[in-house]
Amino acid sequence: MSRRIEIELTSKREDGTWTWRASGAREPKGVVVDSLVPAGAAVKDVLRAEVESDLDGTRVLSIQAPKQKTARTGLLELLPNEKPFEPVTQQLRKKGPRDDKKRGPRRDRPANKDGESADRPQRNRRPHFDAPPELPQRPKAKRVRAGRAHIDAVLAALPEAQRAIAEKVLSGGVPAVRAAIEEQNKTAVAAGQEKVPADGLVQIAEQLLPKLRVAEWLDKAEGAQKILT
Repeated sequence: MSRRIEIELTSKREDGTWTWRASGAREPKGVVVDSLVPAGAAVKDVLRAEVESDLDGTRVLSIQAPKQKTARTGLLELLPNEKPFEPVTQQLRKKGPRDDKKRGPRRDRPANKDGESADRPQRNRRPHFDAPPELPQRPKAKRVRAGRAHIDAVLAALPEAQRAIAEKVLSGGVPAVRAAIEEQNKTAVAAGQEKVPADGLVQIAEQLLPKLRVAEWLDKAEGAQKILT
């Protein structure tokens, strides 16, 4: 199933392809062809991409061009007023002494038992309701924890030289093997050593991929079966 993430273009190769990684993270990362990259894109640009992940790695299906900022419209224009400005002043009247003589005598209303005036109508008290009981919480779904019994069995049956390749296939598929070989060859060239032949190692990784997929599926199936039983 595809999903949308933000990717950052990290470099452009001589063959026209681009390297990318998830924006703000080291993984996932990979290579995308130049035809999917929008025109005018540059290194360190952050773009919205639709990707799909599996054991082979993460593949870029499409990349959206960044949205162009449009000029703000619909602003109100303030026009100057040609009329002369007339300030408004306010004068507060000082409060004088209270003259209770102008008021009539205060009538004392007889109070009832509750302390309220007899002329005031009595208020109807609201009926008392008990709060409903809390609803039981929905049990959380158990998370499937896959073991490594079948994967470890496949790794144990492999020669020592192929186990490192199988571990790379499990971590990122065949693209992870290619990336590791490329990084190792860069280090070898810088140290004046010969490059590692990539074709043979990639072919071994492609042959190991179906076995590792089956072993990984069996481990997940056993983990789900433990939850159901």
